[in-house]
Amino acid sequence: MKYKPCFGVPVILLIFTMGFAQEAPQYQTVKATRIGMQTVYGLVDSCDRAGTSFTLRNLDGRIKVQLTEQARIGLLFRERNVRQMVEQRKVTISAVDREFSLPEKLYIKVIFENWRTAQGVLGGGKFRDGFVYAQPLPDHLPTQEELWLSGELSATEAGHITPLKIVTVGDRTFEGSTSGFNYAEQIAGLFDPRAIQPWGNQASLYGKLAGDVFYADYVFLRPIPDPVATDDPQLPRYLFIGDSISLNYSAGLRRALEGQFNVHHPPTNCGPSGKGKNFMQAWLGGYRQARRHWDVISFNFGHWDAGNTREVYQANLESVIRQLKLTGAELIWVTTCPVPKGYDPAGALTADGKASGRKAGVMKTYLNPWALEVMRRHPEISICDQWQYCQDHENDLYCDWWMGKNVHFTGEAADALGRYLAEHVQKVMVRNR
Repeated sequence: MKYKPCFGVPVILLIFTMGFAQEAPQYQTVKATRIGMQTVYGLVDSCDRAGTSFTLRNLDGRIKVQLTEQARIGLLFRERNVRQMVEQRKVTISAVDREFSLPEKLYIKVIFENWRTAQGVLGGGKFRDGFVYAQPLPDHLPTQEELWLSGELSATEAGHITPLKIVTVGDRTFEGSTSGFNYAEQIAGLFDPRAIQPWGNQASLYGKLAGDVFYADYVFLRPIPDPVATDDPQLPRYLFIGDSISLNYSAGLRRALEGQFNVHHPPTNCGPSGKGKNFMQAWLGGYRQARRHWDVISFNFGHWDAGNTREVYQANLESVIRQLKLTGAELIWVTTCPVPKGYDPAGALTADGKASGRKAGVMKTYLNPWALEVMRRHPEISICDQWQYCQDHENDLYCDWWMGKNVHFTGEAADALGRYLAEHVQKVMVRNR
């Protein structure tokens, strides 16, 4: 179903105060924000026909969501050339190969928790935590009774990931950020609630948790591929989870398993173990439903944890494993590939027990042994030792790589890692059968 723009809807916004998380402490993923609302992120896994109520899947399980009467539905995206997309009023989401048109005029709304924060913006001319609006907003400076700023977007400046925005309010200009979850761009008011579809959207919400229901004033949809749509129902389903290294070897892995598995990767760089702990349920999807199960799952977290402590890293891995075991899939731990010798050598742990960061030898000395301690507690998890594979081929395939200063792989060096993992996946599947 195509998303349908619904411009021209009156803009009404309820301002909530902070502290609601105490009402339902069992929800770990519902967080307070600087604008006085709460926020939560996850995968949309069911919804009513009108889209006004749905469930969000994440670490907390399934959270019930109800749209408020003034709710605004928008787009969340983290793409290259965001500034160009905003200026040209066309957003292209590469993961789903879809394009969304924006109206000629865009607006900014900045909500303040209190008058003191609003005064700081009025005095300094800089804001953060704003929303881009696809719907018209009047020029408005904050007052003690009406704690928001709004006006027309007049320019998009250069910036990191999400570009800075210039908003004009009467004869004044303000500069600031409109980034949302994971530094993604967010544009409110593009769609009506029917755009909220299960399995094809992750969502970032702003609103209020009351009891066991999250009442959403903003829903920002991040379109993602629905893996079932391209699956061959006759083949087993395999999910590989990892950071940019896994994306490096993706092509070699997929070619090696072509015609044998439906191969999938979460629609993101899976980053550190903490991200895996928090978003694993969104990545796993509805694995209890027909055709959405997983037969084999491989996973790795390491490079992003190179400055972590043993305690935090291992606790995150244990949480990840608990969630993965719920799927009933065969599990494979992939060791973290080395940091090459072009980097400075790893030193001792810091005073607070953290590993030395991205340094040569950090995986051999710290991260991989720490992970192996966890895996020994779960002997049913097999291990694909990509670290050792790189070591075994130090003098041939990975000779130049070992002497460089880049943890990433390209060309045959990347493809070989993919084929090595594919062989392990095949063996695990044969054993399972």
